[in-house]
Amino acid sequence: MKQLILFLLLPAFTASFAQSKKTYFVADHKSSCVGAGPMECYLVKEKTKDEWGYFYNFIEGFDYQEGFEYKIKVSVTQYEQVAADASRFTYRLLKVMSKRKTNYNPTEKLQGKWVLEYIHQDTTFIRLIDSTSAFMELNSSTGKMSGKNICNSFFGPFKATGQQIEIGDMGSTRMMCEGMQLENIIFKMLRDMKTWSIKANRLTLYSANQLDRLEFYKP
Repeated sequence: MKQLILFLLLPAFTASFAQSKKTYFVADHKSSCVGAGPMECYLVKEKTKDEWGYFYNFIEGFDYQEGFEYKIKVSVTQYEQVAADASRFTYRLLKVMSKRKTNYNPTEKLQGKWVLEYIHQDTTFIRLIDSTSAFMELNSSTGKMSGKNICNSFFGPFKATGQQIEIGDMGSTRMMCEGMQLENIIFKMLRDMKTWSIKANRLTLYSANQLDRLEFYKP
């Protein structure tokens, strides 16, 4: 009887999803988008003449690198029933058909003004009450940075390659005001930052051990 029940239930189970294959062109950079929340999306199209469109899903097995344009073949599984906040589709890489390096430089995303909002130092977490009080402006083409800390303005060089960043010796004005202790912490942390990431117009700088970080947003 148990075997009969299993046999009767099997068709219903296998009919709960369908599989197909698709070929996508994937752009050389991701773009900020909004799915369940702010995120970074692939830009994809199915034909060379099509316009790029947002791709909100994860592609299992796809080792994507910005700065390269891809043509890939994926397996697509479509489910009939999913949780309320889940996608009906899952994607798995079958083959990278081509991978072409372009002139796109991922560090171009660093360009512009970034306002400091969160400070994570070891186990200490600080959110700036005045979220416009400290900011930096990065020029990715010249490698120059400038900005304002809690009290003083500053300037100096930086170097970014891939996801690495190195902030050089900074000059600053020398005014004394409230918040100097926090200002000194921020200056020291900036010098210690080694890597960066951007997701949905939010920039995070990380120390070498990843424990210390500064989080900025683009106004």
